[in-house]
Amino acid sequence: MRRFALAAMAPSLSPPTHAYHVSFDRSGGAYRAEIVDDTAGRTRRLEDTGAACGPLGQAVAVVVATMWSSERDEASPVPVPLPPPAPPRVEPAPTPPPVRVRNPRWVFGAGAAVAVAVVRPAAEALIADGAIEFAHGSLSIGALWIPVQRIDVTPGSIDVELIAGSLRGCAFLGRETSFGFCAKILAGVLRAEGSGYTTDVERTRPWAAIEPEVFIGRSLFSWVRVRASAGPIVPLHAETFSVTGAGAAYATPVVGALAALTLEVATP
Repeated sequence: MRRFALAAMAPSLSPPTHAYHVSFDRSGGAYRAEIVDDTAGRTRRLEDTGAACGPLGQAVAVVVATMWSSERDEASPVPVPLPPPAPPRVEPAPTPPPVRVRNPRWVFGAGAAVAVAVVRPAAEALIADGAIEFAHGSLSIGALWIPVQRIDVTPGSIDVELIAGSLRGCAFLGRETSFGFCAKILAGVLRAEGSGYTTDVERTRPWAAIEPEVFIGRSLFSWVRVRASAGPIVPLHAETFSVTGAGAAYATPVVGALAALTLEVATP
């Protein structure tokens, strides 16, 4: 077959450089041939129904020669570009849990207190306030009332009463159970009225004090809690009520104290 192919080629052509594979087959009264250019990946198929295989062999030689002569014209197979390597998988950083910002809420409270060395050695008092509370702090305004306290001064008595407002700022830790410290300013009036004397008079004097305070709070259920607090009361100026001929009935102490238990209601 190579001899027949070389004979069919023009003498000026260079010898083949590709590798060829030729196969013959007879089936159903026909001769078949397959020429494969193993180098370029080309295939040619021929079929002849003649009685002998000679004509098919000559045709195969011509086809092989034609394929040899066209080796330079056949473009080399275009290499299939490989897909770019997949980028390394970067696991997303875990999403941090959302920061829950506690919204301000309103708190209203009222309770009972014991005032020590404010009007007398010990006196009952009532307190009330309203506050706006943040995550770890609060601001509030309130009121303090020490009801009339009777102080005996022979031959009669002096009734002394304290009414004051308050401004308080607090810092604390905790939610269900909280611990904190407050600074409070109080300002109001002392009212004193004599009884049982030759001349009974009534006097009103200004009163102001500061109170550092510590407290502990405990939630009873969702919107109700209890608060216990205590702290010294330091008056900012001194006032005295006296009875002519009988001496002083009341003098502002250097320092007093206030302990309170309050029930509070907080908005959600």
